[in-house]
Amino acid sequence: MKTLYRHIMLGAFVALPLMGFAQAPGTMISGTVSDDIEPLMMVNVVEVDEANRIVAHGVTDINGNFSFRIVNPKHRLKISYVGYATQLIPIKGTRYNIKLKSNLQLKEVVVKQKRVIQSSGLAIPEREVSVAHQTIDAKEFEGLSLTSIDEALQGRVAGLDIVFNSGDLGAGTTMRLRGVSSINGNTQPLVVVDGNVFESDYLSGFDFASATEEQYSELLNVNPDDIASITVLKDAAGTAIYGSQGANGVIEIKTKRGVRGKTKVTYSYAATMTYQPKGMRMLNGDQYTMLMKEAYYNPELSDAASDIPEFNYDPSFAEYEHYNNNTDWVDAVTKVGWLQKHYVTLSGGGEKAAFRISAGYDHQTGTVIAQELDRFTTRVALDYFV
Repeated sequence: MKTLYRHIMLGAFVALPLMGFAQAPGTMISGTVSDDIEPLMMVNVVEVDEANRIVAHGVTDINGNFSFRIVNPKHRLKISYVGYATQLIPIKGTRYNIKLKSNLQLKEVVVKQKRVIQSSGLAIPEREVSVAHQTIDAKEFEGLSLTSIDEALQGRVAGLDIVFNSGDLGAGTTMRLRGVSSINGNTQPLVVVDGNVFESDYLSGFDFASATEEQYSELLNVNPDDIASITVLKDAAGTAIYGSQGANGVIEIKTKRGVRGKTKVTYSYAATMTYQPKGMRMLNGDQYTMLMKEAYYNPELSDAASDIPEFNYDPSFAEYEHYNNNTDWVDAVTKVGWLQKHYVTLSGGGEKAAFRISAGYDHQTGTVIAQELDRFTTRVALDYFV
């Protein structure tokens, strides 16, 4: 009996050390976290369960040491630190010496680029655009002597017919983008500036029959130097965006905006000279009267034209001087024309707002006497980032 008792007590003493090494809930664990050089401070050492949820945590001190009580020995330890690879280790024992490896080297990064269309709405990939369109960057007509955007579009958009109403300066143009779709109504394309429909007279009872040349030139209100890009929507799909107003096509104008940075002031000046080349050679007064005399004389071979006062240089004839002076009337009404453009901008901005203020003055004289155009335009763009 005593022998059996001794064996039981001996087995109990042998089992006690083994029980001490088994992990139980609430066991305190500790350790050190370092890299290849020195201990790491403020490293997160956490206990995570099967669902990767944190159930206990600790943080290393200035010497890289940590300690905390675990919740369940079946969980794992997760060690993470900025710039180092995260480690997951099972909970075995009470003391740990953990070394982290640097993770500063990035994996291969693949950058893909898609062409996008920036219109009045959000930018969308070009392949997803279902509207027949054409975009013109303002850089294409930089340095050209243009006074209106219709001049900038002339000859640059397929299917867009632009006809000047007359040769007068500022007379405006007539645009046809999808052909003539109305007999007496509006056939002009819809003009949209920065997402807003460009309000002009023809949208509210414009009388095409009695309109003057100045009333046709509503597009002169937008300075070409303020334009960033122009997008022309050509087919009927534009009505899905702008409704029935876009039935004749849509011209979307995007103006330049301010950029963040120091305030910049820019000024530009451009001067252009225009002239009319010599055309068909015309008859002078003497040649014209001689031709008329021959026209009277040849049919009947008589000098009946001698009795006509305007052919005989009779000073009593009211228009005697028209023939006597041999005036070159084409040369008398033409001259060298000049276009002077002054343009100044003020732009800049910070983290919250960006602004752009511009002003332009155009002075133009035509190649025909008494032709003159003066235009002063201003534009203010303020963007505030909420």
